[in-house]
Amino acid sequence: MNATSAESKGHGELSSLINDWLGLWNSYDLSKVARIFTPDVTYFSSDKEGLIRDLGGVLEHHKGFGFVPGGKKSGNTLSARDVAMSFLSETSAVLTGFWFFERAIDPSKNQRGPFTIVVRKTEAGWRMSHLHFATYK
Repeated sequence: MNATSAESKGHGELSSLINDWLGLWNSYDLSKVARIFTPDVTYFSSDKEGLIRDLGGVLEHHKGFGFVPGGKKSGNTLSARDVAMSFLSETSAVLTGFWFFERAIDPSKNQRGPFTIVVRKTEAGWRMSHLHFATYK
């Protein structure tokens, strides 16, 4: 596979990972968390101070938003725009972009901001290893 084909494949795989992450948030399905993040993930949330560490911490963080195994309908929608992918190596990349969280019940509380996500290629495929979110006022 030449460099262009490898990069194209990587972009496709990372696009799928972003779509899986958005699907996690739009379904509130806690059972999807382990398929998206590495076990040693670190996470700076836009809604909680401090560093969230490891998969267990990320699971608890998502439970705090009402995520449940199997998911539920919330009426809320997370989307991502202007996602850029920078490959650091064949097994790591940085994703940047802007997140938009639209609330069905109270649109006055919609949120948006930039994100940075570090991803690693594991035996199971690409997984999110570090996430950092900020919120615009």
